[in-house]
Amino acid sequence: MASEWLDDPIHIREARSGEAEDLSDVAYRSKGYWGYNPETLDQWAGPLTITEEYLEANPTFVAYEEDDEERILGFCALLCDQGRWELDHMWVIPEAIGRGIGARLFLRACEEAELLGASSLWILSDPSAEGFYKHMGAVRIDQQTTVVDGTERILPILSIRLTTEGPEDPVPHDPA
Repeated sequence: MASEWLDDPIHIREARSGEAEDLSDVAYRSKGYWGYNPETLDQWAGPLTITEEYLEANPTFVAYEEDDEERILGFCALLCDQGRWELDHMWVIPEAIGRGIGARLFLRACEEAELLGASSLWILSDPSAEGFYKHMGAVRIDQQTTVVDGTERILPILSIRLTTEGPEDPVPHDPA
């Protein structure tokens, strides 16, 4: 599959210091693509905001076009929580959706998680993105109920096995 991308102008690199605001903008724009109203997006200000401290602490990768490294088309980020690696962010700007950028970022996230010792990657997905993750090989393992604008919403929890060696990564318990 990688050979298909040899002449592709899309590249992936590590996020750089100073890009937190740009990445937050990508997250907001991408989330907004799925039809959420601005007030709802504002409710997610915390989870959609990337900080410089976050970039320093978490493996984060950006997609860009070969001729414009400063224009970020999408990004992904990993987070380790109690020994379990999670895909914490995965966003593509609306005008770049459908170009295979999400697939490239997802594969890069999986590669990095495996390099960091993960045997699987955990994903708390927006309902609109579940089909994408399943297409990439993830399986639904659970769900989480949340309320948005007074409406109950089910968030799929998925996992993708990265290696056949070793046990599945731990699933943290909910201390509540």
